[in-house]
Amino acid sequence: MGKTGTCTDARTHLGWFGSFNEVNGTKLVVTVLLTGGSAVNGPVASGIAGLVYKNLSEQNWFAGAKEFTPTAEVLTGTSGYAR
Repeated sequence: MGKTGTCTDARTHLGWFGSFNEVNGTKLVVTVLLTGGSAVNGPVASGIAGLVYKNLSEQNWFAGAKEFTPTAEVLTGTSGYAR
């Protein structure tokens, strides 16, 4: 489950996405808040959260709770989603 949000005015651009997921009894909340120029919006934030979920899935995190090690792509926004 997830919800996007965008807030813009003359000085501020915010994009956010809050989400909850439960797989095999493992619960996870991912929240992304972006600030910046006009390209910042809720759908961009949801794309970044999607990268987090994808990375977790590739690490088989949902098979059992274990420590998550984010990729540099997710940490730096070099995926092309956050600019």
